[in-house]
Amino acid sequence: LFATQWKNVLPDFSTEKNEVFKREMLWNAHFIEASAKYSAYYKETIIPQGTVYSYYYGDNISNRDHLQAALPACYTNPPLAKSIIKYVIKHTEQDGEIKRGNNGFGYTAPSLFKESDEQLFFFNTLAEYLLITKDYAFLNEQVTYYPAEKGIKDDMLTIIKKHFIYLRDEIGLGENGLVKMLNSDWSDSFFHDYSPNRFSYDAESHLNSAMVLAIFPKLITVLQKANNSKTVTFIEALKNYHNKVEKSYLKDLGDRKFSARAYLSNKLKFGLDNVCLEPQGYLLQSNALSNVRKKEIYEYVKSKVLTPEKIGMRTREKALWGRNPDGEDGGIWFSLEYPVLLGVATFDKEEAWRLLQQFSFQNFTDNYPDYWVGQWTAADEVNSTLYREGLYAFWVPSQDRKRAFQGFCSHPHTWPLFCYYKLKE
Repeated sequence: LFATQWKNVLPDFSTEKNEVFKREMLWNAHFIEASAKYSAYYKETIIPQGTVYSYYYGDNISNRDHLQAALPACYTNPPLAKSIIKYVIKHTEQDGEIKRGNNGFGYTAPSLFKESDEQLFFFNTLAEYLLITKDYAFLNEQVTYYPAEKGIKDDMLTIIKKHFIYLRDEIGLGENGLVKMLNSDWSDSFFHDYSPNRFSYDAESHLNSAMVLAIFPKLITVLQKANNSKTVTFIEALKNYHNKVEKSYLKDLGDRKFSARAYLSNKLKFGLDNVCLEPQGYLLQSNALSNVRKKEIYEYVKSKVLTPEKIGMRTREKALWGRNPDGEDGGIWFSLEYPVLLGVATFDKEEAWRLLQQFSFQNFTDNYPDYWVGQWTAADEVNSTLYREGLYAFWVPSQDRKRAFQGFCSHPHTWPLFCYYKLKE
């Protein structure tokens, strides 16, 4: 009976001829359902990022990760994907800021993080949800702001507009016309040796800016398809913002073979002579470049951060910070390499399928048969050949490493499943 219930819930991959995909996509779909958890405070169900964040520290962080985890559920379990989107909205202040996350009973602690990308990840998942499900009535539903106990509600479309206004006016654009970083984008710790108090309100993120190029066109598309008179001026505002960022980004890119990573100031620039993976995937997804130009960029990036590796793309050609080249400074991150795969799929699907195979648990097993973390689940990062290859960076104190299992992160399960469905379209 139990097996039958699971079979009724999980997608059917019986016709998949590739045995690795057939096995791993079913396992990943199972992971989505098995890891989902209900929040009594928000009255929504999410796919937590898991690993030590949820299962050791007890933190439901961050909302950008929950939004990425929702992507394959748009195909396999749309009500779950919708609940995750609403869960993130319920972390929204009335000015459009999206809180980083929570712990305990819906508690969001005061935080040093002033994140600049939560709205971008929200727009991406919302656009994919609407493209896949056609649930345009969702835009008219009422959702509660944070904190829930105040009971203040707005319709979805109004909240989405506030998210955009927060991105445009509060986060803003920097001197080079690129989206600002504030004190963190995807990288929670990019500043390292540089005080965010000094640089955060001038720093510009090429990752954030590339996300605008990749995400805004599909957000505009779904809003147009919604055929809602309340979206007309909003769509124009989105187009104007997108065009402005795109023009600045392409000017900055010039004829280089890869995007820069970030400018903390006009004298402190990163990623001009060192390939940093973060923005490359979203740049390749954008419609701003020809397929010939995309291929040129991909081949160069590939030669620096994938060709030297066995299982995936590392974040750096070489470390930026002069410390161990692991974690964000040289590790292999699922949440960064799969967007590259999606970018490659826009001009070379055969290569994208090859990448999906290379990023698989099976390929990890073939290369690192003695390391069981990585064969069936993983942390959010796996070390590259630059440092302790095949292992992972420790996010917990040394005395707890034997009992703090860093597996069951959502990203190595949810990203490949989403990309599998995208490649099937």
